[in-house]
Amino acid sequence: MSKIANMLNMLQILKDKKIHSLASLAEDIEVSERMIRQYKAELEQVGIYLKSYTGKYGGYQLYENSNFLKIENSLKIIKYLFEKGYDIYILTNGPAKAVNNKLDKIGVQKYITQIFTAEEAGCMKPRQEFFEKFFYKTNNHKKADMLIIGDELEKDVLGGIQNGIDSCWFNIKKIHNNSNLQPTYEIKDLLELKNILWRRKDMEQIVFVTHNKGKIASANKRLEGVNFKVFEYDLEEPRSDDIKYISKYKVMEAYKLVKQPCISLDCGFWIDELNGFPRAFVNYSLDTIGINGILKLMEDKENRNCRFTECLSYYDGKEIHQFMGKHEGTLSKNVIGNDTEKKWSDLWFVFKPAGYDKTLAQMTDEERKNRVKYKSVDAMGEFAKWYKEKGGTLWD
Repeated sequence: MSKIANMLNMLQILKDKKIHSLASLAEDIEVSERMIRQYKAELEQVGIYLKSYTGKYGGYQLYENSNFLKIENSLKIIKYLFEKGYDIYILTNGPAKAVNNKLDKIGVQKYITQIFTAEEAGCMKPRQEFFEKFFYKTNNHKKADMLIIGDELEKDVLGGIQNGIDSCWFNIKKIHNNSNLQPTYEIKDLLELKNILWRRKDMEQIVFVTHNKGKIASANKRLEGVNFKVFEYDLEEPRSDDIKYISKYKVMEAYKLVKQPCISLDCGFWIDELNGFPRAFVNYSLDTIGINGILKLMEDKENRNCRFTECLSYYDGKEIHQFMGKHEGTLSKNVIGNDTEKKWSDLWFVFKPAGYDKTLAQMTDEERKNRVKYKSVDAMGEFAKWYKEKGGTLWD
């Protein structure tokens, strides 16, 4: 059992304000009398004072004004985690029997999902083998969803660092960390975990950074089930004809802005008869020669095949994943259709999806929603499929 759990157990015993002998405390907690003295000294460093009595009936007694609440919050936080549906595992170097006895005395056994001990692992924290065996036993959890909480930098925090798991150092002594072990989080009161877990939950939400109303409307339909929100912002676009590069650049800029996992979607438009023009320079072309200028270039051209090509990039601050999409069609000879906020660009007035003799702008909302996408691969759809398969956060 960890030191903090032993100290908690000791305080639970002393909470009755009676005098308990050194020998009885050592026996109940299953540690040496020397460790009881050490626990007393460490508790007093954090404002929890024990009165000492000598003689035949000597021992320790908890002062009335002791700051017991900060340790007692462990009971509150364990109950809170249980009620919120978190799985709570105890990873300890102590023997299983002693651990279970202590949990029973503390009154938290019913909240604990599972106990994993050094006895079971055949080695002790922070050895990597210890954690590997724990992962094998609980293979229904991803490391990204785990948080190691402990009061010992050399065992708990180091174990997290070595195994790619976020760690939270319970700095009960309120001391400065002079080691080179840097936990993901640091707390001095266990109730601070509530804010940390809330932020981690919020961080799991994907942010779609765009100012394009049409893309937002498409995302609301195509990313159905994915937990995402929109941050409307006009990201700077680098000058390039490579939409994968543009999308990668923009999603990294988006992450700097929102500091959360995010996605960015960039599109290009290819016209076969014009050697692919305007490619990734869609906005520039529409701002200069406009949609009529593009049609002018295509006057008397029989081959009117064209396509939208798109790249969605996802970045979680560590890795970038990209998903390509393609939508084949033909170019109309005239600007046709009705304006709508759902359009991605003015190209909707001239693009006829494969298998249809209508431009996207001519179609009703219902027709666009239910149309059969011949020769199409949807980048948003590919991302949503991948994200769900990898176990991403989904809406209920």
